[in-house]
Amino acid sequence: MTINFFDTKYETTVDISEFGICDEESVNHSYLALDLSDKSNWIAIVKNPANLELIHTPIDKCLDLRRENGEADNKCDSMLYKQFELILFIELKKRRSSGWVSDAVKQLKATIQHFKNTHPYEYDLFIKKEAHIANFLHPKFNSFSSNVKEEFLAETGFRLFATAEIPII
Repeated sequence: MTINFFDTKYETTVDISEFGICDEESVNHSYLALDLSDKSNWIAIVKNPANLELIHTPIDKCLDLRRENGEADNKCDSMLYKQFELILFIELKKRRSSGWVSDAVKQLKATIQHFKNTHPYEYDLFIKKEAHIANFLHPKFNSFSSNVKEEFLAETGFRLFATAEIPII
């Protein structure tokens, strides 16, 4: 089965300076929240001061990523991109318990590997590549060791961040 990370069926385009990314059990997949007066469901806050036109694609519950043995693979919640300029994979968490960081890193790595395998040409064209872990309950967490960040970059080609606020610059 061919996987298309750029399937327009799930895409939402946004070009405002601030919006949220949400993931609720009652909704089938991650989605954008554009109402600045109600940020109660926001897990990640995207700051887009230049009002770039960005495309959001939900991944979890939308794309069927499988391991070679046919089992379902780990996957992150969202992809946000500006065609061939920047691409971000985002994992959304609402957990205080231990292990959420390592789980998120696994999900991001698996998703990025599937992306590289299915879209190698597009992967090479993106100039800025980032992976973000946003945890509503740990909004300012960003205490990765430099080894973790370096290993992630070497393995995926993406810079790794963990903070609820995602700047688009």
